This record gives sequence, C-alpha cells and structure tokens, in this order.
Amino acid sequence: MDIYQFLKDLPAYLFILVSRFPFLFVIALFLLALFIGFIVFFIKPSGASKRTLSRINQILNILRDEAKSSDGFVDPYMIQEKAMQDRLYKHLWEEYSETLHPQKSMVGDKEIIIGYRSTVRAEVFFNTETLVDIPLRADFFKHLPGIFTGLGIIGTFYGLITGLEGFNVTDVATVARKNLDDLIKSVSHAFYISAVAITLAMLVTFFEKLIVTRRYKQVDSLCQTIDSMYISGVGEEYLEKLVKASEETTTQTIQLKDSLVGDLKEMMSNLIDRQIQETQVSHQAMTKNIADSITNSLQKPMEALTHIVQHANQNQGEAVQKTLTDVVAGLMDKLDNTFGNQIGSITALMHETTISMRDTRERFAELADTLGNAGQKAGEAMNSQLLRVMEQAEQRQQEMNTQMQQFVEQIRELISKTQTETS
Repeated sequence: MDIYQFLKDLPAYLFILVSRFPFLFVIALFLLALFIGFIVFFIKPSGASKRTLSRINQILNILRDEAKSSDGFVDPYMIQEKAMQDRLYKHLWEEYSETLHPQKSMVGDKEIIIGYRSTVRAEVFFNTETLVDIPLRADFFKHLPGIFTGLGIIGTFYGLITGLEGFNVTDVATVARKNLDDLIKSVSHAFYISAVAITLAMLVTFFEKLIVTRRYKQVDSLCQTIDSMYISGVGEEYLEKLVKASEETTTQTIQLKDSLVGDLKEMMSNLIDRQIQETQVSHQAMTKNIADSITNSLQKPMEALTHIVQHANQNQGEAVQKTLTDVVAGLMDKLDNTFGNQIGSITALMHETTISMRDTRERFAELADTLGNAGQKAGEAMNSQLLRVMEQAEQRQQEMNTQMQQFVEQIRELISKTQTETS
C-alpha cells in the first residue's frame, strides 16, 4: 500500500523537485543515466562473455577427453575451428598455437606429427586483463560506486544550503512554522537523493565484484584446460637432439680423420716410391753414362799405349816414359773434365733433392698442425706418422747419398788403379 501510494505521489513529487530544486533533479537524472550505463555496458557484455567462456570450456573438455580415450592428441587447428570462433579468442589462439612445438616421428618414408608440447603457459595469452577487464571496462566501473556516493553527498549539501538560505528567523509563529517546514522538506529531498545514490553505489559494487570474480574464475578454468591438453618441457627434447647431433658430429669427424690419414699415407707412399724409382733410373742412367765415358775416353789412349809398348825397344825407354806421362796427364785432365762436371751436377741434384724433401716435410708438418685443430689425438697420430715417413725418406736419401759416395770412391779408386797400372 505504501509503494502504491509512493508511485501515485511520484509525479507530484517530481514536479515539486523540478520546480523547487532543479539541481537535485539534474543529479537524480545523472544517477539514473550512470546506472543505465552500468547495465548496458557492464551487465550485458558480462553475460555474453559468460556464455562464450562456458561454451569454449565445454568444447575443450570434450576434445581433451576424446583425445585421452583414443591415446591421441588435440589438434590445434581443430580447436580453432570448433571452439575459438569469436574474433578475440581466435586471434589469441593463433598466437598461442605458434608457441606449440610439434613432435614428429618417421613412419615408413613419411614424417608425421605424433603430438604437441607447450613452450608457454596459456595464461600469457588468455589472461584476465585481455578477456575480462578490457571488454567489460572494469577499470571504469570499479570506480562507479565512488561517483554515486560523491553525487549523493553533493545533493545533500545542496539541499541543506538551499533550505538554510530560504529559512528566515521571525517572531511570527505562522511564518516561522512555514519556513521550518520548507527547510525540513528541502533537507528531506536532499537525503532522498543521497540515499538513492548510496543504494546504487552498494548495488553496483556488489554486482561488479560478483561478475568480475566469476569471469576471472572462468578464465582460470580455461587456462587450466588448455595447459592440461599439452605437455610442457620441450627443453629436454631439444637437449636430446643436441646430444645426438654432437655424437653424430664426433663420429663423422673420426671418419673424416681416418679417411684423410689414409689418403695422406697413400699419397706419401706413392710420392716416395715415385721419387725412389726416378732416383734409381737417374742413377742407372748416370752410371751408364759414366761407364760409356770411361770406355770411350780410355779406349784410344790404351790402344795407343799398347801400340807404343809393342814397338818400343830398350833404347826408347825415355821417350816411352815421356809419352806415357803425357798420355796419363791428358787422360787425367779428360777424366777431371768429364767426371768433375758430372759429380758436381750429381752433388747439386742431391742438394736440391734434400732441400725439396725438407720443404715437403715442413709443408706436411704444417698440414698436420692444421689438421690437429680438428682433433688433438688425430693430429698427434697423423704428425707422428708423417714424421716417421719423413724420417724413412731422409734415411733412404742418406743411404742413396752413401751409395753415391761409394760409387764416386769406386770411380776414384778405378782411376787411381788405372793410373798405377798405366805407370
């Protein structure tokens, strides 16, 4: 009955409020507009957000249960097609799906995906600030109760000031009673406005906190559901791949070292064998040339000497001796001119061969040092092998030098013996 009477008297009350207290009426309209804006821009979007989050959570739970029952995995593209249809959620899911690491396996000759691992938690993208605070304008509406309270206080002070300004102290009882009645009505109107503002502030605070808390809970549930669909910890898999790649690199390095050492060994062996063969051929040719030269040089003098000996008599001894001395001196000069140049050429050739062998040894030592950077043990083994080969080559060269010296000594002995026999 009281409510009915209040509604019945409301038009008259509003008329009095507008005519006598226009500022209070403006405050009342402003309070009403703010409350309607709270319903339109907060209550209504919160209902749409609630339905969207509930639908997405339900679809994700179904997909997760189906994947667990079939021992499979949830395809991110399937989630995008079935659950993330809203523009905001679709954009966030596209960014999150890029952080998923696919696990692949070889089935026959084809590589297929057997699962996904998460590298980032879902709350990084699906957070309360993006899904709740910004769409619902929570940063503004959480201060709306304070605005309501402030407007109520302003209305109260305005009613008091207006009533006090119209109150006049007088000795006439009728006038004093009328002024007091106007003051009480002005203050009562101001208190009504303040009461309405405080009531609206309490309602806004209650519903704002209740709705925001529920939306936060739904967003947390969404993040937990997404995290439960994909296993985290992709770092272990990357570490396993790095270890495997390191082992393969080590194996390939060892194989490369073995192949390189074998090739170098074969190359050095071929080079030394070829050098030995060429040296032997050169020595044989040189020996043949020396023998031919000795034969050609001694043939005519010996024939002449034989002829002289056969026709000489006892009275011709001095002439024969002089002739033999001249012949021997000429023979010695000719031998010196013939074998001196050849021996000098042989010595120069041997010196150049020694220098070449030393340069080859230094080059291969540098090559061994370079290869040693790929592996210390492989380098040491290769270096020792190369040094051994160089030592063998140097030993063979020394043997060749010794043989050459012996050959020269034999030639000198042969010449000396020839001179002695000639004398």
